[in-house]
Amino acid sequence: MGIFCISVLTWSSCSKQYDPAGTGLAKISSTSSTAYSFSWTSTGFNTFYEVVNVPGLSDVNKDAVMVYVSQDQQSYFALPISNYLETGDNLGFGFANGQVGISYSSSTNTSLKAPTIILYFKIVVIPPALKKLNNGVNYNNYQEVKTKFQQYWSSDK
Repeated sequence: MGIFCISVLTWSSCSKQYDPAGTGLAKISSTSSTAYSFSWTSTGFNTFYEVVNVPGLSDVNKDAVMVYVSQDQQSYFALPISNYLETGDNLGFGFANGQVGISYSSSTNTSLKAPTIILYFKIVVIPPALKKLNNGVNYNNYQEVKTKFQQYWSSDK
C-alpha cells in the first residue's frame, strides 16, 4: 500500500492602488495563507517549508515584505520568530518576485517534525514610496501596520 500525500495551501489577496507622490503607481498587497499540518514539505533533517504565491510582490529589490504568523487569527507575530511552537524552533521567510517561502526549522540537534496545528500567515508587501513616507511605523507589529495601511487596500482576508 502506497502513501498518498496532499499538499494544501490556501491564499487570497487583495490590493488597492495608491499613489502618494503622484509619480507612479504604488500598491499595498496583503496576502493571507493557511498552512495545514500535512502541507509542509521537508527539505531534510529539521527543516520544512511552504511556498505562497504573492502577486503583489513584483520588485524584490525595492518592496518591503513583512510576514506575520498566528495560531488563532487574532494575535499575529512578525517573522522571523524563534521558540514559537516549541523550544529551539524557528519560523522564517525568504522571497522572490511573486513568491514568499516560509520555513520552519530547528536550531537544536533534536528532531523536529512539521507543525501539527494550523498556522495562519499574513504577507504584506509595501512599496518603497509608502514605506519612506511612513518611517515611524513599527513594521514588526501587525496591528500597527494594518491600522496604518488598511485604507490602501480594500479588505484584509
